[in-house]
Amino acid sequence: MIANPDVKLGDYLNTSLKLLRPHIGDISITDYCYACRRKIPPRYKFSGLGHYDLQHAMNAKEFSVDEFITFDKGFKLLSNIPDFNSVSVKVL
Repeated sequence: MIANPDVKLGDYLNTSLKLLRPHIGDISITDYCYACRRKIPPRYKFSGLGHYDLQHAMNAKEFSVDEFITFDKGFKLLSNIPDFNSVSVKVL
């Protein structure tokens, strides 16, 4: 759901991409299995703020939310984005 129906979808998506681009996150690569102690094909894991997370935050901010309470550690990265400095994030 887009909070402000007067905003065109393209503008909304461009804004979210502009905000997210400098704060993509980290991709870790693992090629070792610690359980069986042998080399395995590489596995990739993304850690960071996803684009749906950012859009969720944009919508919440549009509704004047000043605190996020979540299980998703990626929301901690909102503090790196100046547009969300006024939003407190509590990860459970």
